[in-house]
Amino acid sequence: MCMERGKWKDQDIVHFAGPLSEIIAGGMSLRDALMFLSTQFSKRIRMKISALILSIESGLSFSESLNQVGAPSFFVFTIMSSEENNQLANALKNIHQYYEERINWRRKWQQIIIYPSFIMITIGISFIFLLTTVIPHFSSMYESMNITIPTSMERLLRLGEFIKSYGLIILLAVCIIVIATVYVWNRNLSFRRNMLMKFIYFPLIGDWMKLRYTQYTAYQMGFLLNSHIPLLVVVRLLEQHGAMILINEQMTTVKQRLLAGERLHESVKDGVIFRNDFLKVIQIGDNAGNLSNMLLTYGNGLQTLTHRQLLIITKFMEPFLILGIGLFIGLIVILLFTPIFGMINQL
Repeated sequence: MCMERGKWKDQDIVHFAGPLSEIIAGGMSLRDALMFLSTQFSKRIRMKISALILSIESGLSFSESLNQVGAPSFFVFTIMSSEENNQLANALKNIHQYYEERINWRRKWQQIIIYPSFIMITIGISFIFLLTTVIPHFSSMYESMNITIPTSMERLLRLGEFIKSYGLIILLAVCIIVIATVYVWNRNLSFRRNMLMKFIYFPLIGDWMKLRYTQYTAYQMGFLLNSHIPLLVVVRLLEQHGAMILINEQMTTVKQRLLAGERLHESVKDGVIFRNDFLKVIQIGDNAGNLSNMLLTYGNGLQTLTHRQLLIITKFMEPFLILGIGLFIGLIVILLFTPIFGMINQL
């Protein structure tokens, strides 16, 4: 039987899990709920739902059917755990909330990054335009008027001529380097790991990385534990399917220590990629018997902290970007009109 194994986007899971949770909570059977939903979505999602129905009718469980159609591992294991505890509607609701928060987090990142990126690109394009078009016109005008060009303008002219002559070659070389770096980064895990481990010891950059790694691990562990998935299975999920290579490797160490009989807070105590307070949070939650909620609360708090820091950075950058644009325009104007001012003073 051919299964629809296309990639599940976060939006697909949100639109699928939310309504399915409400329908099942209302008392409808899983098969009937899927049949009902199969008419509500785009063709791509309808094909996935149809494949799920066929798989369930063949005798597979819902989690096994999701695995057949290529659903994310976290989705599959959460449903698998809910089937054992008869908590399918609640698990689907949690999955809906989890992926909805992922989407919102991604949107916040995009909103924060777009504005400064746009300003920097605009400055770069304006600078190249001035060097290659505006300044040469002024230079020709001054030469026709027998006005001496200042040294600073001559240097800018030479820079503009260099960009005209070799700009495309430089741009092509930069593109090749970027593409090669991305290729090596994605293909060579050892290279990626070594670079990340070097960055994590840098001031500020390392603190930011630890914040991101800790937030991701805490929230993922809390979410999965809250879905009644055993701790060792959670660690294996993060080891095999986590989105960050350093977390994958750290979870390998944690798994080995858990199998050796250590508690979770003892297993992560040597993790250089985590914040120092992560160990204390795990220890408190472990001792209180409320580890999942403790990790979820901690992860949400770190996510709020990360977002606040990004907003502070962008707000801090904004006046400097505006000041930079003003200084750039002012410098160019002074350079362009200095010869005219000199000629006026000689009259």
